[in-house]
Amino acid sequence: MTLLTCLFQTIAITGATVHSMLPGESPAVETILMENGYVSAVGKDVVLPAGAEVIDATGMHVIPGLIDGYVNLDPDHDRLYVSAGVTLVRDTGNDLTRILAERDPNSRARSPGPTIWSSGAVIDSSPPSTRAVILLDTAADAEAKLPKLFELDGIDFLSFHKGFARDAWARTLQLAHAEHRQVWGPLAKSVSLADALAAGQDGIYHIEAFLPTGTNWDGLTQEMMQDIASRAGAKRLAVTPTLAVYAKVLVPPKDPDNQLRYLSPYYCETWAHDLNVREKLVSEEFLRLGQKKIEAQGRLLMELHKHGCRLVPGSGAPNAWLFPGTALLDELSLWRRAGIPDAELVRLATQGAASTIGADKHGTIRAGTRGDLVITKGDPTTDIGHLYRPAMVALRGKVLDRQELDQKLEDLAAVQARVKTTLASPLAVEQPEIPAGDVVLTGSVETRGVGTRVSAERYAVVRRYDGSLTYCGRVLIPGEATTFATETKIQQTIQNGDLTEFEVEIKNNSRVLNVRGALVAGKLSIERRLNGQFVSTDAVPDRFAFVDCGSVTGLIAMGYHRTPGDFKVLYFEDYEPAIGSWRMALDKDALHVVRTQNGAMRVLFDAVGGLVEAKREVGNTILQTVKLDSKAVGGKGLPMPAAKRAAVPVAPKPAVDAPRQDAPK
Repeated sequence: MTLLTCLFQTIAITGATVHSMLPGESPAVETILMENGYVSAVGKDVVLPAGAEVIDATGMHVIPGLIDGYVNLDPDHDRLYVSAGVTLVRDTGNDLTRILAERDPNSRARSPGPTIWSSGAVIDSSPPSTRAVILLDTAADAEAKLPKLFELDGIDFLSFHKGFARDAWARTLQLAHAEHRQVWGPLAKSVSLADALAAGQDGIYHIEAFLPTGTNWDGLTQEMMQDIASRAGAKRLAVTPTLAVYAKVLVPPKDPDNQLRYLSPYYCETWAHDLNVREKLVSEEFLRLGQKKIEAQGRLLMELHKHGCRLVPGSGAPNAWLFPGTALLDELSLWRRAGIPDAELVRLATQGAASTIGADKHGTIRAGTRGDLVITKGDPTTDIGHLYRPAMVALRGKVLDRQELDQKLEDLAAVQARVKTTLASPLAVEQPEIPAGDVVLTGSVETRGVGTRVSAERYAVVRRYDGSLTYCGRVLIPGEATTFATETKIQQTIQNGDLTEFEVEIKNNSRVLNVRGALVAGKLSIERRLNGQFVSTDAVPDRFAFVDCGSVTGLIAMGYHRTPGDFKVLYFEDYEPAIGSWRMALDKDALHVVRTQNGAMRVLFDAVGGLVEAKREVGNTILQTVKLDSKAVGGKGLPMPAAKRAAVPVAPKPAVDAPRQDAPK
């Protein structure tokens, strides 16, 4: 079979034992007919249309495509999932714009990639633990923001982080259930398991949520496990245990160099760092205690299963050394070790998962379901080991054999090698667009996170003829193996210390978002357009210092206009306008120390007002932006105003072009 097989719209698979996963239906040798991406017939006497492509799978076994119930999808990993037979992934939180764009059929066919069951952006409260979140601190926040989220096409359920505030959590459950959306997450802060069960939280992530406060895994008795499982089972609670997230530290990764071939520089850096830290932690005692913990978690898993909790397998990929695709099979192997039979594991990863999350077109093989299949040489219901390296995978009715799957993996490795080479070279960014006026400052910066380049930017500051200053920037986030580059252009004008107008354009492939704002009658009127089509307008009554949208132009404006104290910043939660409260102070070296709604930041400027370095907490990582160059044009640039200099304690000052030695690494 060749890649041309994938182009046929009508495909018949014959001779294989079909495990339909329909309740009460036994495996049987049958023919599966797929047309236009869906199964159209299953049976012993299926009549094949003229011209149908026939694939002889005699002696093989067919099950529905696997469902991974807990991932944070990176499109670069599409081929890894499909190669392992994962045809549906449940994304538990992502950049909202990107993940909704990735749900598009054309995007899914690009690599090709699994179907996405999406929560959009993850929900959290201040301070957020990751980037790209929807911040809900109060019940009123939930009432204001969630209806807009529900209006979006492609939000299948809601997902939240552990730091979610109790009042916002409770109101989110009410609003989501009124819209027939499930709500999943760990136990939110100040919320007990009893609270979650009483309020009707649909699903729980991570088995540690069932560990009573003040109890460790050694102290969790069988009687306690049975009581917990009985209460959860009575509510038919859904659970994604993620045992592999905990077990991974006990087992060295298999062939790490080979795994890293398929990953971008970011994952190579973070996974290598994780392995280095792990090697320092591991000892005989560490392994002994870890083994006892995994065994206790396995016993609790069995109790949850026995008492009727609905288990949804999820890998936690791409958490370090949880390799996209095969990590789901590793998770299932831990469940088998706990005592769940192979046949039940296959059911849970197909029909069971689909039924629990509401993906009714997936998980079984019958007329009307998606043409997502895994074809193996051995029977996976007697040994799930046969699921590693399946013989063929059908994805939306298109069949890829093992040779094609392996070739796609090699192509991915080659692309990642080119990406790594490209990232070692300077990133070329065009000059920003500049309005009429006198340019007073230009410069460029580069941003890195976990040792890899995130973006580069060129900026300019223009003094307008009315005395205002317009801060102009062009930011380029390079594309990766299967994703397009993103370019952001911004102009924001500050007059008398306040933001008076701005324009932001974000372009990703053919998708162009424009957000414009102007101060009118004391309110900032904000208009959004997508690909030229009007989306919405908002009128925000607050005064803002600047726009914060991933460009350093806002920080440079802060350095020139703002003295120590509190001020408000306009930012966007997936392009919905939001108000950020910032507090800025100066240390003895004129380092700007800032607390934002998302975490801490330290910013240093040079003598002409250009940015030297900014270190910013973003979730659990630190993004470091460093100066490539800055230049005053026709004058002194934007030196620190006298009022701000007076606020700085007198002390020896280090060279401004050098990063501070006490800054976090």
